[in-house]
Amino acid sequence: MEAVFNRIVKAYKDAAGYGYGVRAFGLMKSMHDHLTNLFNEFSSYQDEKMPDEMNLVWDLCKAGALEVSKVLEYTKGFEENNLKAEARCLKIHNFKSRGDEAVRDSLEAVYGMNNSIDIIYWKDVLKEMNGFLSDIDQFTICLQKLLAME
Repeated sequence: MEAVFNRIVKAYKDAAGYGYGVRAFGLMKSMHDHLTNLFNEFSSYQDEKMPDEMNLVWDLCKAGALEVSKVLEYTKGFEENNLKAEARCLKIHNFKSRGDEAVRDSLEAVYGMNNSIDIIYWKDVLKEMNGFLSDIDQFTICLQKLLAME
């Protein structure tokens, strides 16, 4: 992450670019933290199967991460890949919108469980997944603004 931060400082000399770059860097760190928390949660409570309603949220997190990695690949030759990058960014925004609805549905299922430990555990997992989706969406917004500046 230090290398990414140093690249941001060198690439964006004006205040707006630097601000978006630092924000994008912070969001990358936050996405990493959400993933670390998710893996810690999953490893601490291995015996339980994720409620079916949460599968869509998990799938959207995975798809969003994959799309972000593809958009970042386009930054190497942005001029020729501008439309592709924008299309992927729109997909990511769509994942966040779908994720909001899926999180609401999942919360209903979680709060309908009988075991209070399960409720607490799955609510925490859902919170991390929702945070990850939000960070991906915000990161994409920063990335779009940075790419528009180039």
